[in-house]
Amino acid sequence: MTRSLVAVELARPIMAVAAALFLLAAAPRTVPIAPASVTQLSNGARIVTHAVADTPLISAQLFVPAGIAFQSPDQAGIAAVAADMVLHSPASNGKDVIDIANGLGASATYELDPGYIRFEITCRSVDMAPLLAALATALAHPNPSQFVASRASVLSVANASAKNPVAAALAMVRQVNYDGSGYQSPDAGSPSTIVRLTQSQVSSFLNGHARAGGAVLALSGDLNAAVVDGARAALQSLPSGAAQSAPTGRAVTRSHQVVAHRSVDQPWVAIGYQAPVQFSNDYPTMLVVEALLGQGGDSRALTLGSDTPLPSDFVGAYYQYEAQPGAFIVFLNGEGTGGVDASIRELQLAIARLRAQRLPQSLVERGREIALGDYYMSVTTLDDDAWLIGTATLSPHGPSYVNELPRAIAAVTPADVQRVAQRYLARETLGVVLPASSR
Repeated sequence: MTRSLVAVELARPIMAVAAALFLLAAAPRTVPIAPASVTQLSNGARIVTHAVADTPLISAQLFVPAGIAFQSPDQAGIAAVAADMVLHSPASNGKDVIDIANGLGASATYELDPGYIRFEITCRSVDMAPLLAALATALAHPNPSQFVASRASVLSVANASAKNPVAAALAMVRQVNYDGSGYQSPDAGSPSTIVRLTQSQVSSFLNGHARAGGAVLALSGDLNAAVVDGARAALQSLPSGAAQSAPTGRAVTRSHQVVAHRSVDQPWVAIGYQAPVQFSNDYPTMLVVEALLGQGGDSRALTLGSDTPLPSDFVGAYYQYEAQPGAFIVFLNGEGTGGVDASIRELQLAIARLRAQRLPQSLVERGREIALGDYYMSVTTLDDDAWLIGTATLSPHGPSYVNELPRAIAAVTPADVQRVAQRYLARETLGVVLPASSR
């Protein structure tokens, strides 16, 4: 794990830390992002567009309010099976969405979020309208005969996840943190629930959740009137109806779990805390706390979609701000002096300091700079840009949130850090994955 800034500060001489209390650093600079435009359709769907010069490509991300939080615990994996069915359903001349995309030299995939299935398309601007039309057709008319193949595909992902040490540790924390909701299981579900899914259950899930109300299509890249008109026509064909509200998991309670895992050559630990959800007033401050405790991944770093493997050696902080409630999870392994026990003590010492006292202004300034850098550097592709503007559109602030968030990060104070640490970093869930020989 990258050693936390707070832990490093604890090792500094006392006089140096005291002197830092009097340093007043300049507010970190923010860089304005060009605004996006939103079009509201009559069926409730929204299209947000962000033109990017000097590219012949477009990335589209369709947020459909049918994410893993909508699953019942006994049907974990149904969102993944539904998404896979959609992409493999015939949409034009007997070809499915993926076949059509491949034939055009494009890509069509999906990712799973707590609240949404995100269908992602990247292609030339001239091909976007027919691909979106094919996706909308498949969403409205998924092919029931594809169910068995899609369930088998998702089952293989779930089986691979069960053999992954980081995934095993994450699954333990999620099982405790989100008991009673669909998010208590891994993104792709658990093998035991997937094998029991039926075609009628998946069809009912899509019919109930794949609605225009709450859906957002984000387009980034080489945009023109024909692309936007084609997108509008495609989304108008989605079934109307309002989006449902995702259930909320229970709050974090202190718990320790230990499992044996044959593929692990050293202990692996996941320590989970409750955290503010995205768009809350405490969210910008928690991003700074994440930077102070050790850089890691955001909510997309450990997603397990159609073709995104979960890293088996992830070490660092992971902030899942899209779930309800949010989760802040730190992954540690047994490498380094003192092993995993020393890493746990260092983390807990750093969190204790965050809760007990206000940090020096200079240290919070460094955390703000890291958080801002992470935010801006998270957008390096058209896919990233489409995800960013789509997510902002889903916020209560609208597309302007892409610039409001960095300004809020830049304004975080030592008092904010202490308050948020006291509120959220109080109860923990500890999951320990051990080598089989340690049993």
